[in-house]
Amino acid sequence: TGTENMDDIWDDIFGGEADDVDVDESGEYRAWMDKDSIIFLIDCNPEMFRTIDEEQHFFNAVRCCIAAYSDKIISSASDLLGVCLYGTREKKNPMDFNNIYVFQDLDVPDAQRILDLESILSCNVDKKFGILDHEIPLNEALWICSTMFSNCSKKVGHRRIFLFTNEDNPNADNPDITRVNHQRAKDLSDIGIEIELFAMNKRGKKFDPTKFYSDIIHIDDEDDIGAYDASSKFDELNEKVRRKEFKKRTLSKCNIKLGDTEFSVKRYNLLSAATFNKYVWLDSLTDKPIKTITKKVCEDTGSILRPHQTTYQYNFGGSKISISPNQLKQLKALYSPEIRIVGFKPLQSLKNHHNMKNPSFLYPDNFSIKGSATIFYSLLRKMAELGKMAIGRMTAKRNDSPTFVALLPQVEKVENGFQIEPPGFHVIYLPYSEDFRDLKFEPQKRATEEQIDDMKKLVKSLRVNFNSRNFPNPALQKHFSNLKSLALDRETEEDVEDMLKPDVDGMMKFENMINEVKSSFFPENYVPQPTPTKKKPQGKKRKRDEAITKKGKPPAKKAKIVPEDIDWGEHIKNGTLAKLTIPVLKSYFRMNKIKGYSSWKKAKLIDEIIDHEND
Repeated sequence: TGTENMDDIWDDIFGGEADDVDVDESGEYRAWMDKDSIIFLIDCNPEMFRTIDEEQHFFNAVRCCIAAYSDKIISSASDLLGVCLYGTREKKNPMDFNNIYVFQDLDVPDAQRILDLESILSCNVDKKFGILDHEIPLNEALWICSTMFSNCSKKVGHRRIFLFTNEDNPNADNPDITRVNHQRAKDLSDIGIEIELFAMNKRGKKFDPTKFYSDIIHIDDEDDIGAYDASSKFDELNEKVRRKEFKKRTLSKCNIKLGDTEFSVKRYNLLSAATFNKYVWLDSLTDKPIKTITKKVCEDTGSILRPHQTTYQYNFGGSKISISPNQLKQLKALYSPEIRIVGFKPLQSLKNHHNMKNPSFLYPDNFSIKGSATIFYSLLRKMAELGKMAIGRMTAKRNDSPTFVALLPQVEKVENGFQIEPPGFHVIYLPYSEDFRDLKFEPQKRATEEQIDDMKKLVKSLRVNFNSRNFPNPALQKHFSNLKSLALDRETEEDVEDMLKPDVDGMMKFENMINEVKSSFFPENYVPQPTPTKKKPQGKKRKRDEAITKKGKPPAKKAKIVPEDIDWGEHIKNGTLAKLTIPVLKSYFRMNKIKGYSSWKKAKLIDEIIDHEND
């Protein structure tokens, strides 16, 4: 009664992709560590309201906030967002500082908060908040942001400030305030609060981050503060916000073992398929989420079973093997998280069909094991020089399925002071022998040399500079647009442009070439017709007395199986129960007045018949 059929769970022993979130040392995943909190800190100095190329920086910043709120609702609804304005006549903040207005405290994004932000776009900002004609100390605005994080009752793993301004040297006329600004920014960095700068140019003046912000803002590895480019257009600014909006998180950490040498790495996902967000079941009366609780109940006594009272069952060779939850846990943990290098092969040995799934990327983790970066880069450079790749057995995380991988070296590539490609290893997941299939194809007629030449000309002429980033998924965009319209109570939804439609007008430029290819492959005046679907002819059903077999006699009527006449013990002995149909098997339980069999599968029916007969 406390046994589960192992067949139902065996395939899920290594449940979940390797791209799932990691767990801590106790085996429990701390969900709050992946939560992100962002405060949008917007400068309200008069220059932010000057019209440049028919746009105003302040309203562009607000529109970026609205776009970020919409993205977070779809992708990370549990993240916390807030909006703070500084340089206003009105004040509203927890420290009661002058000229700082907390428009929205840290909280999860929702439709009403988006509507409140949209109301700023249509209001008189000077009348509602007030615009000062002088600067305020930046350190006070940073202090308010720090207080907002401290007052937040929800635990978060990442805290960031998105600063929107066009002032590249705040409080420059007061060295004392400038010194305090630097110290306040350093204090925030020490407690784990990052400052991300989204700069905008003034009219006729380019933003220079080296004057002040180069010492206080957070710089990613691929960014270069010396070549920092400020934005003047909303599209440019919003693109930068979207790149910074989602925190770069590691998939997992593990050690690489090469002989007696061991060093630590972090694993990142370079590509992830965008999917529809999951729906949530709600109570029809309260509209609150429903919490699902599953309990296992003993079939005989009706009592609730505890974890130690249940076992898993697996049928092997006609015998039933019971496995306890602890044994199953040990079975899943075949290896500790590691990449053990077993050898090296030339890069030419790797073929395209060896790539089983999206590759991941390895980067050294000097924090876990000191000196990891030195060993990592030494191995990387030597493998790149020799044109070799490493073959290793990888267990990405605890309870993860071991797999063989190829580690492809990628050296750092820099152009004009910008890092184009970072140094590291691409992890290519290799197939097992069972993953290969022997496909057989029928020989096809080969095209003539003339046809091949015509097709080559066409293919070369229609080539385009393709980039996947330029083609959003229209189905996803339509889905999210509909959700946004429903959430914001709007009658009309936003138009979604389908970028996957072919460029008919552009292809017409090559109409003559296309016609040449048609003439070489198809006869003159050829019009392609859709292939008709073949339907099975339905003749008139004949009566039984009209049906005649090859021997001139009507076919014999199939004998009906009577449950009472079945020798169940003989079937069990010969192992032929599987040859009986499900209705016949279920008749056994009706005959013996056993209940609860209606939803059982065939394997379960056979097992229960064997148990009942043996008893």
